[in-house]
Amino acid sequence: MKLYYSKFQVKDATYYVASTKKGLAFVGSPNQTLNEVNQFYQAIELIGDEKSNIEAVRQIKEYLENRRQEFNLAIDLSNGTQFQQKIWKTLTKITYGRGVNYTELAELAETTPKAIRAVASAVARNPILLVIPCHRVIRKDGKIGNYRAGVELKEKLLKMEGFLKD
Repeated sequence: MKLYYSKFQVKDATYYVASTKKGLAFVGSPNQTLNEVNQFYQAIELIGDEKSNIEAVRQIKEYLENRRQEFNLAIDLSNGTQFQQKIWKTLTKITYGRGVNYTELAELAETTPKAIRAVASAVARNPILLVIPCHRVIRKDGKIGNYRAGVELKEKLLKMEGFLKD
């Protein structure tokens, strides 16, 4: 599989994004190396290509600068299982400023509420941070829970979106 990657900066953080010919396939955690992509994709050919990701970079920057609330990008979810893809697609329906817990996410995805662990695992395997807003999933007890890019960023995003108050 060929992934076309770009690197960009927002404030003091560096990000990597990668796409296939079908669409955006990866958004990395801030200040991580491009090797982070290997957690999600095996047997890939990485090709530096700024042009393939111009729109994704623009929209992600706008989001991180609190100038965008929705993404309008082609996304390639083909690396996930059918269940993961279902959960990831459901995550995109959680609107800006809203949060759900894992049980609510399971219900939104029309899976059995007993599938909470599988739902949580699918959320954790989301390769497209920010655009597929897994940061909007919180624990049932109201705590924000874990996040691949770090709890500090998750809290910052939820505050930016108005879900959490200072």
